[in-house]
Amino acid sequence: MVLALWPTLASAQDSAPDTIPFHRHQWAAQFAGGTTFASLGALRFTAPTRAWLLDVRFTGGHSHDKDYVQDTLVGDGYTSSANVDTRIGRRFYQGRGKSVVSFQTVGLLGGYAHRCQAFKQPRYRAVLAPTAGQQVRSESSAERT
Repeated sequence: MVLALWPTLASAQDSAPDTIPFHRHQWAAQFAGGTTFASLGALRFTAPTRAWLLDVRFTGGHSHDKDYVQDTLVGDGYTSSANVDTRIGRRFYQGRGKSVVSFQTVGLLGGYAHRCQAFKQPRYRAVLAPTAGQQVRSESSAERT
């Protein structure tokens, strides 16, 4: 049993130290996405452990809302939002093993946010109940002769 494990132990001892897979003058792209955001960026390496970063992130959403009281529509509206954030900075990388690299970023972040919403009540004709002593009169075109 000891002989069967020996090649594995020997190869683990010969493994390369923490390495960073990046090179000077190398370009890289980064992207991310989710249900309400998307991000796209570019990296320019000045050394294997340092790079300049330019990243743009978009977030937003849109929804329609209807409000009811029992079965009667009492309001109809929408809400919409959009944000754009841009960051530029310096990123620093450290090797944490054979295939893991960690990083930190220092830089500037700026953005623009927009939000709008509208809500309106539908037009309807009020129907008043008659008070005591009043008579209700209704008329239709078929009754006029």
